[in-house]
Amino acid sequence: MKRFFSACILSAFCLAVPLWGQTISVALLEDAKGAEALGLSNALLGGCLDRLFDAGFIATNESIGRIDRAGFQSRNLGINAAREGYVDFVALVWIRYTEYPSDPAVRVPESLFWRLMRVRDGNALAEGSAVPPAFDKQTDEERQDLLSTMGRTLADAWTRALRK
Repeated sequence: MKRFFSACILSAFCLAVPLWGQTISVALLEDAKGAEALGLSNALLGGCLDRLFDAGFIATNESIGRIDRAGFQSRNLGINAAREGYVDFVALVWIRYTEYPSDPAVRVPESLFWRLMRVRDGNALAEGSAVPPAFDKQTDEERQDLLSTMGRTLADAWTRALRK
């Protein structure tokens, strides 16, 4: 009887408390005029999503796209797709890679800009830029680890902006 009573109280509590979670979509965009580096971009995106999940957000991502810097400046970029996906916030990341001649060619991030937007009204909550890590003689795996760490740092900035 005591177990039944406890189960009833727990059930009533669970029904009374609404389930709610903030959703955020990350859209990573490579510079259309620069080198393509999907492996590095996926590492950056993975770091972002890992940190957002750890912070308690429901995080999704868009396919990695390519756009020029002027296109990234558009305030409507990513909003319509996020509304269709019932997302609360969208984080847009634009990254430019350069290619250093070597055998094989090595792609490295040159610049990165980001913007965090509230989907409901399209307002930018925060935006900024980040200096990509310096790549010396790292292996592909080490470069991906560096960008994954950078992605976690970006997600930390978004989390701070959302918790204000």
